[in-house]
Amino acid sequence: TRHLDSCLPAAMEVFVDDPWMALLGDEIQCHRMPAVLVTVWRVLGVELAFSKGQWRDSVDWIGASMSIVSDRSFAITIVKARLDELSALCEQLLRSNTVSIRSVRSFTGKCQLIASVLFTWRPFVYTLYGAMARPPANLPVGLFYTRKIEQSVAWIRTFLHGKKGDIVRVLHVDEHFR
Repeated sequence: TRHLDSCLPAAMEVFVDDPWMALLGDEIQCHRMPAVLVTVWRVLGVELAFSKGQWRDSVDWIGASMSIVSDRSFAITIVKARLDELSALCEQLLRSNTVSIRSVRSFTGKCQLIASVLFTWRPFVYTLYGAMARPPANLPVGLFYTRKIEQSVAWIRTFLHGKKGDIVRVLHVDEHFR
């Protein structure tokens, strides 16, 4: 991998089917890296949605915006509309005695984005994953008791309650990537 690191010095994050890449280098390197990656994916038969591609200092990616703040830092912004959506989902999930695994799976995926930005969310999101892993035998398939996720959802709801604006986290390369 040393050889690859020297010819393609880029960092990439992939959430199942939504990759993004942060590029560092001169102009030629920054054009070469995605070209090589796209070529490899196409040779392997991966279908790509080129119309969704973005190439600039600020990009929108699965519910968040990422922007370069300086040559040593960048900001991740989760917009208020996304937070309001999660708040409404919290209320829905806590409304009844049982909940569908499908709705919890969707909710958990939305929370995972925030947990990747705000690390304090991680234990609560992990609890949601754990609750889905072992559904009870005494309920119809696809359902489980709300009490298995109640504490995590209540904590998330409390965190979101009264949020007046976007969540913005600025990551400084020197501190974050040691």
